[in-house]
Amino acid sequence: KIRRIMRSIGFYGSNYGIVDCQVSDLEGLIRSGVIKVTDGKPVSANAPSATIRPAVAPKVRKPETTVPKAVKGVAAAEKNLLQGDFISVGALSGDIVPDVPGLYCIKLRKGVRLPAKYGKVREDGVIYIGQASTSLNQRLWRQELNHHGAATFFRSIGAMLGYLPPKGSLAGKSTRNYKFSPEDTEAIRPWMRQSLLVNCIVVEPSAIDDIEEALIRKYCPLVNIAKNPAASAELSAARDKCVAYAKSE
Repeated sequence: KIRRIMRSIGFYGSNYGIVDCQVSDLEGLIRSGVIKVTDGKPVSANAPSATIRPAVAPKVRKPETTVPKAVKGVAAAEKNLLQGDFISVGALSGDIVPDVPGLYCIKLRKGVRLPAKYGKVREDGVIYIGQASTSLNQRLWRQELNHHGAATFFRSIGAMLGYLPPKGSLAGKSTRNYKFSPEDTEAIRPWMRQSLLVNCIVVEPSAIDDIEEALIRKYCPLVNIAKNPAASAELSAARDKCVAYAKSE
């Protein structure tokens, strides 16, 4: 019923990157400023603003983002990050993620499953806690969620889903930071958009390491290996397999 009303005024979730629209997606876009509620007044389906011209792509207004204050202390970080407002990766954009240092948390959408051999996912769905020492936009948005450069989380998810980097792509190199092929990257991205929720907070750079470690040790997210007392041996093996394949001749 809600979807019918939204469509009658020309609002389509796909115009905003929403796949399988959830209430949390809509609320997240409203909070970010991508979508604005004007005066709380109902709009008639016959109003000129509701007229749809299929030949013209709808314009999405760039959100006016304001950078929130940096969170201080583990307790405040836990409350704002782990218990804060998550948005689906499908509804996220580079305009929303701030270009400042901070922490981010990624969790599975309800009903989404990872291969059971990697271990049990927490009931709250949290699977990863990470840090951006300089820029959340660069680390979270460009690297972790879109694989533009080395990305620990993206590499781990790809390995868990059974993908391998191009054979020999790291041959003769000392780095273990493999990348997937463009084709495989394009296959992984849609899965992430449909399956994952994310939240991030601003944190003072001097406190990032200590807060991240404290939260990882407490929550033991499945996809975290470093600093995790319950790190998945299966995940480590899957990543080692990718490294070996990328280094093979």
